Amino acid sequence: MQYKLVSFDFDGTLCNSFDAIKAALAIVIPDANLSDLSGKLMSGEAFTCVLQSLSHSKLSEETLFRLYDEFCHVYHNKCAHLQSLYPYSASLLRTFRSQGCHLVIVSNKEEGALHDFLYEHHLAETFDLVIGEREGLMKKPSPESYYDIIMPVFPELQPQQMLHIGDTLIDIDYAKAIGADSAYVCHGFGCDEICIKHKPTFFYSSFKECLDAFNH
Repeated sequence: MQYKLVSFDFDGTLCNSFDAIKAALAIVIPDANLSDLSGKLMSGEAFTCVLQSLSHSKLSEETLFRLYDEFCHVYHNKCAHLQSLYPYSASLLRTFRSQGCHLVIVSNKEEGALHDFLYEHHLAETFDLVIGEREGLMKKPSPESYYDIIMPVFPELQPQQMLHIGDTLIDIDYAKAIGADSAYVCHGFGCDEICIKHKPTFFYSSFKECLDAFNH
C-alpha cells in the first residue's frame, strides 16, 4: 500500500539510546541495579515508571518528577553523545520521502531532545512534524497526538493512509487506536514475542528488511 504519512517512534526505533539512558541513570541513581535495564525499558511505558522501579523506596510524585527532570538534564548535557542512528535509518527516510510520504516523529521523549538529535544528524528538515513530550498532551498509546496535532496539519489524511513504525507494544496500540497500520521493528527495546502476538501489520527484524520491503 502507498502510504501518505509515516510516523516513527524515536527511542529504540530511529535512535539507539540504550547506552545514553544507562549512563545517565548511573549518574542520577548511582546505586541502581541496571543489569536488567533492557527488561525495564521493554514495555515502552512512561520513563517515570522506570525511575520508580530503580529506586529503593516509593517516591512521591513530586520527588519522582524532580528526579525525571534531573535525568533529562544529565542525559542531554552529559550522555547524549552516546546516542546513534540505527543502521539504514537515513536510507529508509529517504525512500519514504521519494514516495511522497509525509514524515512525523511521535515520541514520549522530551521534545527538545528530539530536535537536538535530528539537527546533529542532519535530519531536521526531513520531518514535517516532531511531536514529543508536551505539557497537557497525553502520551502514547493515547491517540491524542494524532487527533490534536497530526489531523489539523493534514486534514485530508485518512487513518488507513498512515503507517506508524515503532519498537514496543505501546506503538502497536497507538496505531490501533488511530486505525492506522503498524510496523514493529525488533532492533529496539520491545519484547518480540509479546509484540508479535499483538499482531502489528508488519514485522521487521531491522530497517534493512523494512527498506527492502518498501523499495519493491
